[in-house]
Amino acid sequence: MGGMARARAARGGRPSGLLALGVVMLVLLAPGGCGYHADVPALPGGAHELNLQRIDNLTDMGELDVRLRAELERRFSHMAHVRLVPAERSALALHIALVNLRIDRSLDPAISAERSFAFTLNGTLTLTDLRTGRALISGAPVSAQVVRLHDPSVLETPAIRDEGLNDVVARFAEEVEQRLFRTF
Repeated sequence: MGGMARARAARGGRPSGLLALGVVMLVLLAPGGCGYHADVPALPGGAHELNLQRIDNLTDMGELDVRLRAELERRFSHMAHVRLVPAERSALALHIALVNLRIDRSLDPAISAERSFAFTLNGTLTLTDLRTGRALISGAPVSAQVVRLHDPSVLETPAIRDEGLNDVVARFAEEVEQRLFRTF
């Protein structure tokens, strides 16, 4: 019997749990010990406070602004590094204008055996540094599209339209979030 096999036999034939724990701890703690840390998306100028201003809904579809505000508030409330606050306590102000909503309906058997509803929402985004009064992003276009496929026998109903609107608003909010944190 070799030396390693004798040592294992003396311990009952299984590797040391302490050794395995040590290796796991080394893998988990080594990156933090050398100064490495995961990047947290940041707003410009080290800001942590954001004021979500009134959302202008210039589309023909009512309440898109209410849906978008609720979705953005939900997204930002889950971010430890961003706080939504009133304008007087905020470093940054976010203004959004919803400019156009288009719903395209199609049923083309040559392309698909399904009925499609494509929801496209276009708008603009402006981010202002309230500390300096300077626009950091001014009127930048934001667009989102969602396509929902249904059986050809399905007709457009308020429920289908509502689901599509919720999906395109969520996608638009995702685009706003990516724009805010990708830019800086």
